[in-house]
Amino acid sequence: MHPDDWRYKDLIGKSVMLPIVHRRVPIVADEAVDQEFGTGAVKVTPGHDVTDYEIGERHHLEVRSILHLDGRMNLPEVPELDGLPVPKARARIVELLQAEGALQKTEPYHHSVGHCDRCGAVIEPLVSAQWWVRMKPLAGPAIAVAETNELRFHPDRWREQYLRWMRNIRDWNISRQLWLGHRIPVWTCANGHAIAYLKDPPACEQCGDRQLTQDPDVLDTWFSSSLWPFVTLGWPNDTKDLRRFYPTQVLDTARDILYLWVARMVFMSLHFLNAVPFSDVLIHGTVLAPDGRRMSKSLGTGVDPLEVIERYGADATRAWCAYFGTSGQDIRYSEEKIKSYQLFANKLWNATRLLVSKLPEGAGPMPIDEAQMEPADAWILGRMSAVTRLVTEAFTRFEFGPAIDALYEFAWHEFADDYLELIKPRLLAGDASTRTAQAVAIDVLDTTLRLLHPIMPFVTEELWQRLPHEGETIMYAPWPLPDETVEDRRLMEEMGHLLEVVRAVRNLRHTSDPRTRRQPAQVISPRRLLTEPAGRRYLATLAQLELDGELPEGMPQAVVVVGPTTVRLGLPQGDGAERQRLQAELQNKVAEIEGIVKKLGNPDFTGKAPPAVVERERARLQQAQQAVERLRGLLGLDPELR
Repeated sequence: MHPDDWRYKDLIGKSVMLPIVHRRVPIVADEAVDQEFGTGAVKVTPGHDVTDYEIGERHHLEVRSILHLDGRMNLPEVPELDGLPVPKARARIVELLQAEGALQKTEPYHHSVGHCDRCGAVIEPLVSAQWWVRMKPLAGPAIAVAETNELRFHPDRWREQYLRWMRNIRDWNISRQLWLGHRIPVWTCANGHAIAYLKDPPACEQCGDRQLTQDPDVLDTWFSSSLWPFVTLGWPNDTKDLRRFYPTQVLDTARDILYLWVARMVFMSLHFLNAVPFSDVLIHGTVLAPDGRRMSKSLGTGVDPLEVIERYGADATRAWCAYFGTSGQDIRYSEEKIKSYQLFANKLWNATRLLVSKLPEGAGPMPIDEAQMEPADAWILGRMSAVTRLVTEAFTRFEFGPAIDALYEFAWHEFADDYLELIKPRLLAGDASTRTAQAVAIDVLDTTLRLLHPIMPFVTEELWQRLPHEGETIMYAPWPLPDETVEDRRLMEEMGHLLEVVRAVRNLRHTSDPRTRRQPAQVISPRRLLTEPAGRRYLATLAQLELDGELPEGMPQAVVVVGPTTVRLGLPQGDGAERQRLQAELQNKVAEIEGIVKKLGNPDFTGKAPPAVVERERARLQQAQQAVERLRGLLGLDPELR
């Protein structure tokens, strides 16, 4: 019973007579007992339950095995029970208790006895002779390499899970009573001497007996598997493969075998080779069915990756797996997201085809003439450098999702949708400006393909081969490096604002009359780029506007406000509809300001978020406040936000 159970405190240290077998057993107190379950007093069978065994160890109780190896009762002192299957023995015990007058009552209750997940049979523990490995000496070095970051985990939270298991590790039972597996290399002679050898011993080294018997048990599967990193390379022999490939760098694995396999590989390698088998462990999630359950062949929810590759390509499938599978979280299978990466591959293909079609046949490497560069050229080179830094840092941290996001957004929108659209007239001009635009575009595309190659290797190799390049394959091309000298922060900020204006105009046109090809417009802005001819040309090209001259008199107007910039467009809609739209936009901006102010007023955000993120929120707040001021002025309201 529990030591704090007042009902039984006077009985601790005494004994009780066990019915049927009439054997005296001691009454002990142990905190493992649940006072609230049943009577609060429970029998302990150290040879038939894990918890009972531990209680028995603490109180030095006799260990008795009540089962034969075939699962039948082992009670020779009670012939009525000996040899019976457990269910029949339970029924017979009730009868015997009733016959002795020892049964007070019976009642049903829920229990937590383990069942086999395959056949449903009750698991009956049994004490038997097993081979064990003492774990404390092995766990110590394995803990040290994780604490000193010789062994790193990604995501890092799994490091603590690994350390918690190692610090609380128990001795390891390596015996398995199975037909298949590596036989335990221990031989026993007729005199009971046990001998462990790498090869079959000729005789007992203690008594010389030649009648040796090898142990019938096999090694635990994970014992054999823990040797895998170096045994496959020829260990214990000193082979060329072992010297060349061991230790390795990265292990990509699932979280459910972090203890079963990863930890065991670490301490086995440290013990036998005095080396960490890998420096980084990347924990991936489990791909679940769309409904959130585990994929199952019997339920028909499994997915054949070869069929997915056939539909969407290996690159799209690989990109989805790299993005969603390396966060350490389980993910639901989504064919739509895989398809989005197929469309991304198509986007890269079309961008490459556009550039290659304008190149002279056999064109070699193209140097960039900085004297002929436009603001758009400098902007895209600066953005390429910033993306290179972000992607490289994300790869270094094994954060593939942010890297893929950055490349996807940059290549699809900034490069293909914006920059290539801006240089199309220059590509047709056939002058020095053409060569500069081609050189910049090729350079940016080449860098993008090299950054993307680890994620989408097949399409990037194919497209890289079509560009002017040096070397046999993109696999051997040097990894791109960021260049801060081309990152003009002011220009990138100016171009970023211009593109926000473009998006706002496009959104307005989509909700008004998207059929209109080009619309007359006026732009009023203190931003430097939007006052220059190049910037106004970029806005006109991307937003499909006519910026020359005044708006026709009497034409209904719509207004777009982005920060300090105002764009007036001639639109085929009435004043009432335009006023409603401006009022709705004003409400959205006010709500945006409230959200940003609340975030910036939160000490957890301003104190823990990276300074660049906090600064970006402050810039958003300033732009939103400027937009509100201008919108209120356009609506004839007090421009100051109250």
